[in-house]
Amino acid sequence: MTKVVKHKMKKRFNFRSSLGIPFGVFMVLFVIFPLFLVLYFAFTDANGAFTINNWSTVFSNAQNWKVIGTTFIIAATTTAICLLIAYPIAYLLANKKYNKNVILVYIFLLPMWINFVIRTIGLKALVNGFTSAAFGYDITATHPIIAIIIGMVYDYLPFAI
Repeated sequence: MTKVVKHKMKKRFNFRSSLGIPFGVFMVLFVIFPLFLVLYFAFTDANGAFTINNWSTVFSNAQNWKVIGTTFIIAATTTAICLLIAYPIAYLLANKKYNKNVILVYIFLLPMWINFVIRTIGLKALVNGFTSAAFGYDITATHPIIAIIIGMVYDYLPFAI
């Protein structure tokens, strides 16, 4: 090796570049490896032979198609509601004339500092308290899909903004 190549290699492996190694190991162990493990079991049978019978079993069941359809309906509805709410708010934030931009940003970003589960439980208590007082029933028990959509809009609205 020439002196220039050795100098470039030495420069490439310094402390700052080694800080990414723990993250890379974490990603391989807890994201990449489990993903490939799931794919392996999805395309093999009990003996380890390649098969697509697992997928034909899943997609031949009518109940699974109903679940997939409900999932897509909830996802599309949540996305549409988030966009309808987020677009005007993002427009206000982008408007230079509006002088309260910082306050609006904090209003939507501060709840994200709280854990996802705690926010969802808090929203459930708030919505159930309102519907119980106003209408006399628990929305999560009587209309679970509406409750799921409300919760997902609440949780993902800051990302849409």
